[in-house]
Amino acid sequence: MSYAKRYHRQTGRLPSALMAKPDIGLLYGFAGMITRICTRLPSTAKQRLQGRVRGALKDNIGLTPLAFEMRTIAHFMASGFEIELHDLCSGGAYDFLAAKPPGVELEVECKSVSADLGRKIHLLRQYQLGGRLWPLMRAGERPGIVRLVVASVPDRLFPAHDFMEAVAATIGGSLEAGKSVAREGCCSVSYCELPISDSPFDCPSPPNIAIDDVIEYCNSALGYKVGQVMMVFAPRQSATVVAVRSRKKDEFLQGVYRQLREAARQLSASRPGVICVQFRNVTSVELRDIAGEPAASGTPTALQLMTNKFFDSAARSHVHTVAYVAPGRFVGRRSILGDQMHSEIKEDAVSYYFANKKHPLVDDLQWQAFK
Repeated sequence: MSYAKRYHRQTGRLPSALMAKPDIGLLYGFAGMITRICTRLPSTAKQRLQGRVRGALKDNIGLTPLAFEMRTIAHFMASGFEIELHDLCSGGAYDFLAAKPPGVELEVECKSVSADLGRKIHLLRQYQLGGRLWPLMRAGERPGIVRLVVASVPDRLFPAHDFMEAVAATIGGSLEAGKSVAREGCCSVSYCELPISDSPFDCPSPPNIAIDDVIEYCNSALGYKVGQVMMVFAPRQSATVVAVRSRKKDEFLQGVYRQLREAARQLSASRPGVICVQFRNVTSVELRDIAGEPAASGTPTALQLMTNKFFDSAARSHVHTVAYVAPGRFVGRRSILGDQMHSEIKEDAVSYYFANKKHPLVDDLQWQAFK
């Protein structure tokens, strides 16, 4: 075994040259990344990684947080950094160290948070309600019509059987009668009908109907944001769309703020730190909209204000960058140069990042991991 290979196996350091392999696309895939990393880890770190994979397969969240960490590692490696897997090799603190000459070292902590964090209407609860609503949504479909229903609950969409049944019955009654229903105890329901022409359902094939387009269509039709939706439809024939909202405000950003504070404490404060936060269940389109909102409205977003508040504390002066990321999709590209075919696989993901203006290295391009 060469000295270089022995060094990397002992330290858990992943060279940036790993990204120069011909099968670069494999590195962006979760399984390929795990395989490559495992071969370069000390035995103790390898056991920890295997334990994390087994544990992720048993819990409700699954592999998403670990996959996000692997993709973040791939991002830094593609930018020329060598990676030292600090958490796996040392058993605590920040996730990994990203380093490149001359003397650039960044401590990186990854957090994967659900879009349901702090929200009154959890997506899982909405899916559970959808199982009860499915036959009710199919009944009474009207040709050429989109039936749009928005149910407003007093607080949360609680998982209790009786509550779910009552909400489903109220929505079903609104669909059957074709009118809005007011009911204080369980929920109120707003009902409207729209022509299917010029709607997202006015297309010949189901794969062409994107959930983001349907949500935007509902927001535009009603003049307010409906959140996530459930729908049944027949292209160019009929559709039924149901959304559930709470009359109370969400507390999503408070939950994100707590995650940022925890991440800052896991950094050693001896080097500049980077915190990467993945919003699960938030699409790239939604994150692009959030990032573009200040330019369109001329006012900062709540996410900007919350991040600035986070940077204001002297206890977080070591944090150089906070990056918010939405899950992406893998995109393959092929090109022909001369007589050779070249293939490339990249993740079409979006990052919305903030640099700490109080950090002494904020304007030094060498320390910028996101551009």
